[in-house]
Formats: sequence, structure tokens, C-alpha cells
Amino acid sequence: MAKELRKPGLLEQLSTCRHSLGFYTAVCCAIQYHAPHESLSLSPSRLYAALRTVLSHRAPLSVSIVNESDPSATFVRLPEIDLRRVVKFEQLSPGAASDRLCALNTAIETRLRQRFDHLGELPLWRLLVLVPDPSDADQDPDVVLFIHHGIADGVSTILFQQDLRVALNKVDESNVADPVVVPPMLDFLPSLEDLHPLPVSYMALARALWKSWFPSSKKGHWTGANITHEEGACVHTRHVLHVLDAPTLVGLLSACKLRRMSLQPLLEALVARALFLALHDIGVPDHDAMKLACSCPINLRPFMRDLPAQTIGVFVASDEHEFRRDEDVWAAAARAKSSLAKALAGIDRHVNSGMLRFAGEIRTHFTRKLSTPRGESFEVSNVGAVDGGTKDGWIFRRVLITQSGSVAGAAIQFTVGSVKGGPMCIGAAWQAGVVEDKLVEKVFKYLDRLVQESATSA
Repeated sequence: MAKELRKPGLLEQLSTCRHSLGFYTAVCCAIQYHAPHESLSLSPSRLYAALRTVLSHRAPLSVSIVNESDPSATFVRLPEIDLRRVVKFEQLSPGAASDRLCALNTAIETRLRQRFDHLGELPLWRLLVLVPDPSDADQDPDVVLFIHHGIADGVSTILFQQDLRVALNKVDESNVADPVVVPPMLDFLPSLEDLHPLPVSYMALARALWKSWFPSSKKGHWTGANITHEEGACVHTRHVLHVLDAPTLVGLLSACKLRRMSLQPLLEALVARALFLALHDIGVPDHDAMKLACSCPINLRPFMRDLPAQTIGVFVASDEHEFRRDEDVWAAAARAKSSLAKALAGIDRHVNSGMLRFAGEIRTHFTRKLSTPRGESFEVSNVGAVDGGTKDGWIFRRVLITQSGSVAGAAIQFTVGSVKGGPMCIGAAWQAGVVEDKLVEKVFKYLDRLVQESATSA
């Protein structure tokens, strides 16, 4: 019988409520693994053995939730986990590298349209292994993790995959792994609110109250279609992935170094410029898209002294940056960098996640947003360059971080990740109908050009 642990904290409730409402489904991390020897394959037995090791020291991975749609929602520890029910192997058809990427994107998009099922019975994560056709030259499998945002953020997905890579390199080939795991009695950490004071600035609170009483004009501020959702349905996620090769990424980083710029604000400014150009192309009048608002997630782990940096959980805040149509990319990036630096420097005085204690009942907080304009135009979440391991063992060849579309979130969500020395992958997700598919296609067309221009400016 599952053991009751605790109720979700306020930040965790943002995701448990969104999941139960069908507003959001999962965070995703897709990594292409390369074996140290050609004869070594990622068999179910080898993967199960590695997962047993990962589960032995990661409490959130043995957790599920009961009564998710109710105020009595509670996290529970499962008495056992049958890995055959949470891990799926899928054989791919023969194809070139581009076909592999299309198959990966389709698999991600399909799964992100589904909520986690068997709550209280199965853990809040699933693993999909895409196995190449034996005739393909590239035999490196893609291991795709989908995890509930109520127990894990983007950084957590990387931690899961890194644990898995380390465990794969230590698998005892002589033992046949039992796919049924009995999780150890590990402590499930308290929620963020119990681990950090999450201070709120009185000035920020006053501004938020003022905006709620006297909303400012949204004229010229583009945020896609108003928030809409069919009751009982699950968000219909649209998704595309885009790969920037390693030389281009090196050039982009060199340009940042030359101009004393950080990659995060530059990416935001590049996406904003590409979005302005794409909106013009599809016929949105310029005067209706003079400004864009970008949400920038912030990893709170570095600001939590008693929390190990490698902790799986939900430890995030965010900052918002405005972009203007008539502004130069580098000037816009400099403004975003300054805003982000100010937010990070002031975390001991204000963390916007702390505002949730003034939001009222979280489920109502979301449902009352229906039919209203979105707060943000787009989001850029960047997990940075990931250590892919050494060549004498299993290594990462490609890292993609992404997420489902968000009914009440930004119109388009861009998530960025890379493996050190390798390509950068960008996942873009949106709710079908909020923006046109051709808009996102054009955004990436312009983004390619703008990135190349920036990378060669060093």
C-alpha cells in the first residue's frame, strides 16, 4: 500500500493543478546515448538494472500522487514499481538523421498530449527508448524522459539522465535485473516554501495589486490568442525541435564573450527579433506587435545554502523581460541581461515564487484566467551545457530539453539545452490554436539567420 508523504507545496500545486485540469502535462528531456563499444546495446535488462540504481537514491522517482484534482491531493511513496509499465521501447523505421529527428519530434509531441495515468499506482515519470533500425549507420538510441512538473523542473531532468548514464556504466552484466523495484524508504524533501523563505518585496506586491485592480493597456503587446480550454480535455501540444550545430554554437559563444554578453539574454533577444519578423510575415500588423514579454525561468538551487545542487525537485522562480520592435538585438540583450542581473542580486529580498501565497486557491487562480489575455509572449528556458561523460563509457551525443504546451502560459515556450562540445537543441512547444504553425516555422527560419549573423560577428 502506498505511504502518504505530504501535500504539495504552493509551487508544486501550480503543476498538480495544471496537470489535473489538462492545462499542462510534463517536462521532457531527450538524450541520444552513445555506447562505449559497438557490441553494447541498451537492452531492457541493462536499462532496468541502471534504473534500479537511480531509484535507490532519488526519492521523488518513487513518488506518485492521489486525489490530484482535489484539495486533499497528497504525494505518496509507492510500495513497488514495475519498470515494464513505465519504460517503453519503440523500434524506429530505417531512415537518415533527419528522419530520426522527425521521429523523435513526433514521439515527444504525442506523449506531451497525454496526462500521467494510474496516479497513486505508478510513479510520475515515463521513459521512452527509441531504438534505431539495425540497418541504420547511426545505432545510438534516444532515451526520452517525461516527468511531472510537480516533482521535477528542467534541471531535474538532466540530473535524472546523468544518474542514468553513470549507472549504465556500472551495470553488472552477469546479473539479470528484476524489473520490479521495491523503493527504499528515502526522505522526500519538504516543499520549496518550507526550504526557502521566498521573500516578497512590498513594492512588488503593491505593483501586482495595482495591476490586478487597474490592468494596464495591452495595446501593441502581442501574446497570441486569449487563454482558452475545453473542460475535461488535455492541452493539445504542438512541438518542433531545432538543432544548431556545434561550430555555430561556438561562434555564438565567442560573440557573447567579445561583447561581454551572457547567452541567455542574447537568446531571448534573438527569439524576440525572429518573432517580430515572423509576425509581420504572417500578416499581423506591426502596431499590434510593438512589444513582446519574455518569461525567463531562474534556478533557485544556487541560492539555497542547505540544498545540494544536484537535488531533484521544483526549485524555480522567474524574471520577465520586455522587447521592443524597433530595438537592436544586442541592445535588447543588454537590457535583458541588466534586468536578470538585478533580479538575481535581489533574490534575498524578492522571489516572485513567493507571490503565490497571495494568489488564493491555485486551481481557481488558473480557471479564472480563461478567456483573458496571456501574460507573456514567449518563454526561453536554458539549462546550459551538460556534461556528457567520458569516452570510456556511455556518453551523451545530443541533449534536448522541452515541455508541453501551456494553456495559461506563454504563447510559445522555447527550451534550450546542449552537451559540452556538441550541438545546441531548441524545443518549441505551444497549445494548438494559440499561434499558427507557420508562425513557429518562420520564427526558426529567421532565428537561423540571426544566429548565423551573430555567430560570425565575433
